[in-house]
Amino acid sequence: MRRSGRYLLSLAVVCLAASASTVFGVIPFSPCNGCSAESFGINNNGLATGSAGNAGFLYNRITAKIVALPGDATGGGGFAKPSDDGRVPAFVSAADGTTHSFVYHPNGAFTPLPDYPGALATYAMQLGNGNEFIGFYSTNLVTYQGFFYNSGVFQSLSDPARTEGTTFILGLDSAGTLVGFSEDSRGANTHGVMRPVGGTVEQFSVPGSLETAPVGINDAGEIVGTYRDVRGWHGFLYDGVAFQTLDGPGAATILAGINDHGTILGYTSTKSADAGTFSPFLAIPVPEPGTALAGILGLLAGCRIKHLRRRSR
Repeated sequence: MRRSGRYLLSLAVVCLAASASTVFGVIPFSPCNGCSAESFGINNNGLATGSAGNAGFLYNRITAKIVALPGDATGGGGFAKPSDDGRVPAFVSAADGTTHSFVYHPNGAFTPLPDYPGALATYAMQLGNGNEFIGFYSTNLVTYQGFFYNSGVFQSLSDPARTEGTTFILGLDSAGTLVGFSEDSRGANTHGVMRPVGGTVEQFSVPGSLETAPVGINDAGEIVGTYRDVRGWHGFLYDGVAFQTLDGPGAATILAGINDHGTILGYTSTKSADAGTFSPFLAIPVPEPGTALAGILGLLAGCRIKHLRRRSR
């Protein structure tokens, strides 16, 4: 699975297939009147971000806003995971693949982020505490490695089992745990990676999967991402004990992020995780029966819900 640089109003409430113990109310949305849009991240205030064409988008369940990116975005670009203070990392790619990153501020201004030394492409995917940010870079536009940046110092991060391949670092919790995925030199055989605080990069995969691509983690340690099996591409939620499959309508479901309230941002595709028309959605956990919100979303009971719950091996 290769995540490219084009890499993320309530229209309806539908069902998202999940484990027997979890039900989500799903709100599909379109940031630009039915356009294809990838979603990339969501903060604790419910601000969702992503990419629509060569622009970034912001969505807060009331309004959607398309934001032109600075510089040459002919190769694509978008907004990655927003911080709770409203700042959003943005990546901008030229037609030749060279990529630079910026911070978008709530007042509409962009400020540049430093490039990884010697890199032709630097993708900032999430801002951390203080001057921290994470992402991935490339010195040859063929293979990529993850990084952690703090106060002027870049630390390169790679899967030690993939010395000739690619490692994408995409998610960070407040304690410093990092998640992402790695590929072999052909851009295939994808496995999830995690670096615990003070530890080293480790692989993990959804049991029974052919490929696993985690992209986000919240402060409860819940990880979301996408996996592929013989039936196609599915979203997954991992709570540290069990993997849960989440399937929306369409040929593929791709999960892009999760906030500390358990709200998940994702998108569905008409073809696969890398091709087709992309349609973003929010998946909101439905409270236990007896609450007002559960009553409002009671129509979910009529949906056909499939589930899969697998124990981590």
